[in-house]
Amino acid sequence: MTDATGRTPSGSRAATGNTDILTSRPMSVQSVINGATKRLVAAGIDTARADAEVLLADFLACERLKILTSGNRILTTEEVDRFTLRVERRATRCPLQYVLGRTEFLRRSFQVTPAVLVPRPETEQLVEEALKSFEGLPPDRRLTVIDLGTGSGVIAVSLALATAQARLFAVDVDPQALTVARDNATALGAEHKITFLAGDLFAPLAGFGLDGAVDLGVANPPYVPSGDLAGLQPEVRDFEPRHALDGGPDGLTVIRRILADAERFLKPRGQILIELGFGQAPLVREFLASHDDFDNILFLKDYQGIERILKASYYPWAARLQS
Repeated sequence: MTDATGRTPSGSRAATGNTDILTSRPMSVQSVINGATKRLVAAGIDTARADAEVLLADFLACERLKILTSGNRILTTEEVDRFTLRVERRATRCPLQYVLGRTEFLRRSFQVTPAVLVPRPETEQLVEEALKSFEGLPPDRRLTVIDLGTGSGVIAVSLALATAQARLFAVDVDPQALTVARDNATALGAEHKITFLAGDLFAPLAGFGLDGAVDLGVANPPYVPSGDLAGLQPEVRDFEPRHALDGGPDGLTVIRRILADAERFLKPRGQILIELGFGQAPLVREFLASHDDFDNILFLKDYQGIERILKASYYPWAARLQS
């Protein structure tokens, strides 16, 4: 098993030695799926059958439904050998999305590599909430939006494709992640709608005249407490980029930095949207109570009832006194 940097974690065992379940010849689609499922079950993967079907459908460039109705189709020896390599990679607990090289996000296909996090459904909610800022805008009004820690670019690209009224800046500290984000923007026709910047959070924005000019900031920052990393699923712990997961001792190191530094860039009444981890809302409330330049503070729940998204307006006292 290797992590996102190609290292082999201590105590791990490469998923080899069980390929015999895919070596009998000839092999039908059904027998290949059955063999792959057994291999993935042996690797401890709960979604083994579904993963086997998705991997084979992708390998044969067809819909998963067609796989299920083509069980008697015979695969060539070369096809079985090549498909087995995919199964073995998944058996190392490499995320299915990395094996496929893509994932679905808001009904669009995005490239993902070990340089970026695999997008989660909670981040789709973050985008949907951000889009509410554009509702009812006059046709000639544009909002300046920054996506901090863009990763694969799913947030910035989704916003760019959903509205023509966003002036978008997408920032990431990792050049490899920015390459993935740019590739996604190009593939989906949004490359001319987003300015991609390399750097740490707000730092690269300084040269663009954005002080006090940002209408909306969005971020899915690292928020896993450092002590919890070892207990994550192998797919996350051993393969996804550590710097995009590790949020410091309580998970809020980067989130506090974002909230503190946002005051320089947000307009009065500008909004900030940040994805949070489980149980972090009370600590964020406490932090904001000591930084009283934010109001209309909301913690929006995800589909599991967890307070997942912070939504707040920047309203400095100088602006309040003038109103």
